Amino acid sequence: MTESIPTKERLALALEALGDRKLKHVIRAARAGYYDDFESPLTFPETELYNEMKARGYNMFCQRIANGEFDSTEEESSRWANSIDGLETFDDPKIRQMAYALMSKICHEKGLSKEEFDKEWLEFVSKGGLTE
Repeated sequence: MTESIPTKERLALALEALGDRKLKHVIRAARAGYYDDFESPLTFPETELYNEMKARGYNMFCQRIANGEFDSTEEESSRWANSIDGLETFDDPKIRQMAYALMSKICHEKGLSKEEFDKEWLEFVSKGGLTE
């Protein structure tokens, strides 16, 4: 299986396509992972990017950000979840509790039974490196 273009590179290419030389530092930051869900030092990197592009008048690009076009892929999420950082994060009881609550909400919205939820949770735990 070949890996898709990393999200940070897709973002940089989309920024370059705008043709604005004033975005040079934003493009460089994107390539470096500054706006990446897992590589960024920021708590909300996409919000930072959105605000920066909004201030520059790129409302259509902001809509693309808001629509999730530059969200990390499932492949990138899985890679992070199984990394040392991801495993340490999910080892935190508060994070595990939040993940359980979110998964419970999603399963409820899907109309899954308690048994189906338990199966989904166990699968999530095993794939994401969480401990029960």
